[in-house]
Amino acid sequence: MDKIPVPQIRDFEKKLLKYLKESHPEILKSIAEKKVIEDEKKLESTIQEYVNAYLSGTAADVRPQEKAS
Repeated sequence: MDKIPVPQIRDFEKKLLKYLKESHPEILKSIAEKKVIEDEKKLESTIQEYVNAYLSGTAADVRPQEKAS
C-alpha cells in the first residue's frame, strides 16, 4: 500500500473496503466476529491484488479468485 499516492488514500480505502465487502466478505466477517486476523497471508495477498489493480486503473475489473474444488 506504500505505492498509493497520499492524495488518493481516502479513495483507495473506500474502494478497498467495498471490494472486500463484495468479493471477500469472509475476511471481514472473521475479523469482526473473532477480533483477530486468522489468515494474514490471505488478507495481504487480497490487498496486494487490489493495490495492483487500483494503480493500473483496473480496480473495477478485480474479481474474487476462484476457490479450488
